Amino acid sequence: MLRTVWVARASVSFLQETHFQGGDAPALRDRRFPIGYFANHRDSKKAGVATLFASTVPFNCVEKKADPNWHLFLKGTIADRRYTFASVYAPNAKQHRFLAKTARLLEGFREGLLILAGDINVPMDPA
Repeated sequence: MLRTVWVARASVSFLQETHFQGGDAPALRDRRFPIGYFANHRDSKKAGVATLFASTVPFNCVEKKADPNWHLFLKGTIADRRYTFASVYAPNAKQHRFLAKTARLLEGFREGLLILAGDINVPMDPA
């Protein structure tokens, strides 16, 4: 998977459905992606999200906020500029409630440029 991300020349990668349990997130031993942040379910291998930073991105994390099933928010700096990275994984039902709650949480957390990515489980054209 990391090779695919590297070939795509991604600097930041947002992953959903990582399915790691509790503290079982892998230690990244890839020099191309030395920094990874994970939000894993404590008791089972379900859901989970991650954000990976390429070695070319000097991200300095100042604060992390995570829900082990649905989101991971990272606040920090890159070259003295503030960023907030939000990786989300919406449930299969009641996505509008999830998105409204996520927006409220981000409003109180975010600083600088907000970059939000993930799986919001909503079809592009519901018709």
